[in-house]
Amino acid sequence: GTWTDADGDSLTFSYQWFAAGVAISGATANSYLLTTSEAHKSITVTVTANDSNGSSVNATSSGSLISNSAPVNTVLPLISGTAITGNTLTISNGTWTDADNDGLAFSYQWFAGGVAIFGATSNSFQIGTSQAHKTISVTVTADDSNGGSVGANSAGLLITNSSPVNTVLPAVSGTLLTGNLLSINNGTWTDADGDSLTFSYQWLAGGVAISGATSNSYQLTTSEAHQNITVTVTANDGNGGSVDATSAGSLIANSAPVNTVLPV
Repeated sequence: GTWTDADGDSLTFSYQWFAAGVAISGATANSYLLTTSEAHKSITVTVTANDSNGSSVNATSSGSLISNSAPVNTVLPLISGTAITGNTLTISNGTWTDADNDGLAFSYQWFAGGVAIFGATSNSFQIGTSQAHKTISVTVTADDSNGGSVGANSAGLLITNSSPVNTVLPAVSGTLLTGNLLSINNGTWTDADGDSLTFSYQWLAGGVAISGATSNSYQLTTSEAHQNITVTVTANDGNGGSVDATSAGSLIANSAPVNTVLPV
């Protein structure tokens, strides 16, 4: 500040720094390096002028509020867990610093394909069918309770496709005689991702694929006489999952000879 002395005495100055009105021990120079102890407090300085002739006068600065330092993320949050529908994923907080040494509280928001998942605000999340084949990410927000709130985004994690699963084998129906029409059902399937399944077929005789027999029905010819018939049904989920299921064997029964003109 500025001082005058009517006697023209030379003045010397001493200093005392205060945080929230309390003297800071050892802070008696004309500069002071702030520490976390002063975070969020009002800093003042009392300057004492001494004329070396018995007169000593104090003057105190106006207060300067130490601004809050927001948290800083140094290592991004990380998703862990197996990225398949039905599984539970967890998110770490990552690594943070806070210049004010404030205690941090964390909150979470999970995203699928960049869109916030309603209600997914804890540090774990169970993947549903609506997240199948999407990229999952999480925003972790650190709050220092003093007005500093900062978000950090995890890397994305792609939810892997789950292939179809056959639970009941396909079954052949029809009369097992040459010339008859047989049919195959698809059996029973599940798909953890809720994908719609399409089906394709291959009929086999004696374990050998029958050329052109790729529909869900087949009319037996003499080529299949006395052979074991099976059908491989392939379920495809349209997302890279393709699984085969083969029916139990169906033996084509022998047809007895038939007399069409009587002996003479």
